[in-house]
Amino acid sequence: MNEPKRGEIWWVKNPNKPFDPHQPRTAIVLSTNGRNRRASHILVVPTYSKAKPHHTHVDIHKGQGGILENSKAACAELFTLDKSLLHDGPLGQPLSDEIMQQIVKAVRVSIGDLVVEDID
Repeated sequence: MNEPKRGEIWWVKNPNKPFDPHQPRTAIVLSTNGRNRRASHILVVPTYSKAKPHHTHVDIHKGQGGILENSKAACAELFTLDKSLLHDGPLGQPLSDEIMQQIVKAVRVSIGDLVVEDID
């Protein structure tokens, strides 16, 4: 298996949601490449194709990172995942720095480190 890299989109199984009928689902690797190489687990942000707009969601358009349909990165739902739960990835090239910066901002909003009015 390839080592996951920051910004890549992979199919993952989320053990925190064992009854989710949409497993595996896509998720974006958020952790740094150095950490991804050294650790047995990574930090990911799940994506949803049917999510409603929200200040902790970031639009990922079809084709970006290899995603198959327009989706949203659900940045308030980030989680740590053992690499053994990665499947079939990466789907494409890593997401752009601009999109990754939007994801980091939305994560910061979700943990209370940044107020919504501070977002560009």
